[in-house]
Amino acid sequence: MPLASALAAILLIQTAPTIKLDPILTELVEITNAYRLENKLAPLKLNEKLVIAAQLHSGDQAARNLLSHTGADGSNMQKRADLQKYNWRRLAENVAQGPKTAKEALKSWLSSAVHQKVIVGNYGDIGVGLATAGDGSRYWTLLLGRQN
Repeated sequence: MPLASALAAILLIQTAPTIKLDPILTELVEITNAYRLENKLAPLKLNEKLVIAAQLHSGDQAARNLLSHTGADGSNMQKRADLQKYNWRRLAENVAQGPKTAKEALKSWLSSAVHQKVIVGNYGDIGVGLATAGDGSRYWTLLLGRQN
């Protein structure tokens, strides 16, 4: 998947301080925050830099048809956040391959103690990404951070 296609998938439009996402990614942010609220945790704030890092990583995974926390260039989540100039103190990343809907993606993460711990962790910002491989497989990235 070409880089332009991965970026276009975000439908990232800046108007004032608002980030516009594809509806399926908006839903993922909303249901993630609903889960956090159910657990008496503050909602996460959508962060443009994390959205770009997450979307690029989903695009990279889809291009390789490979679920991984490591990019084709050897990058990890810290490097990807640094490249977007996100001034992080803490970062965590969940990735998934296969879920067709935002609800299915969140459910897959919540069914794993390690991934669920990320969702309820001490983070303030969220970035999300989704890309589809040539065979139709969907690659999801959830990137959470807390800034310095």
